Amino acid sequence: MPTNINFDKKLGKGSTTSINFSPSSSLSFINTLSTLFDGIDTSVTFSTIAFSNEFTTSFWFKPISVGVNSYIIGRDTTASPSDYVWLRTIDQIRLRISFLTYTFLETNNNNINVGAWNHLLICRDFSNNVTLYLNNQIFSSPQTVSTNHRLEKIGNIDSSFYDGLVNNVAFWNSDQTANRNTIYGNGSPRDLSELSPLLWYRMGEDDIYPTISDNAGSNDATMVSMSAANFVNDVP
Repeated sequence: MPTNINFDKKLGKGSTTSINFSPSSSLSFINTLSTLFDGIDTSVTFSTIAFSNEFTTSFWFKPISVGVNSYIIGRDTTASPSDYVWLRTIDQIRLRISFLTYTFLETNNNNINVGAWNHLLICRDFSNNVTLYLNNQIFSSPQTVSTNHRLEKIGNIDSSFYDGLVNNVAFWNSDQTANRNTIYGNGSPRDLSELSPLLWYRMGEDDIYPTISDNAGSNDATMVSMSAANFVNDVP
């Protein structure tokens, strides 16, 4: 609830001014921890979520490197990965959705920053157009993808493991393009509860090993080949 402070000052005969101060709710949002993935055997798993229509995926990441092993979010199957987000190069991100692969090439010198924090937002609209936003700017031209999208882990796909940090991961079963400025938060993670995500993992804040709490519901995630030391003080 906002706090109002009223201050009255006499300006002259019969004059009074009143100043109201209402602190922003963002002032109470504390973000001090992220989850570190070692690029060798660490991951975070959760119960599978599936999107047949609109969806949005949002996360902050600080990669030590990008390349052949940088599969940051996705789903395994016994045959081959069915879905993933792959940081292939600094100017190429690949999505695999229902066993079909789509390559997004950077178009305006908006590359992934290795060794620094980045934000990636992936949105599919009602026409099945998928658009990627890196650091709140369009990463590449949209592509039409109409098949089911399923996710169940962070940090690896099969034997390929992401090397770096992850913070404030969220998923929606809706297109959040209209809220991308709010989600980006002027360059730092913010409270997403008002946008009602399907899943929301803070990736360290108020989490107790080996559980990463779902701040939007009950689909808590489990840390694999990790310890409490994987919660580190390095945030966007």
